[in-house]
Amino acid sequence: MAAIDSSLVARSTASSLLHTLLLARSTPPKKNNNWAGRNAGVVLVFAIVFVIVMGLILLFVYRKLLARRAARATA
Repeated sequence: MAAIDSSLVARSTASSLLHTLLLARSTPPKKNNNWAGRNAGVVLVFAIVFVIVMGLILLFVYRKLLARRAARATA
């Protein structure tokens, strides 16, 4: 009789676990999970720093290109 009781308990536990998983899956995600929306100033600073760093990299590459062209013209 104990085997039947434990089988019913296991089935009940599995059923409640399945119900919990399905319920958790059907609930919509939270809408307040937008990090960029909450920290607009930080995103703006990241964008400004990115533009400045890319400008410096492009300036470096441009000067190297000009130096290579000048070396090729004199040679």
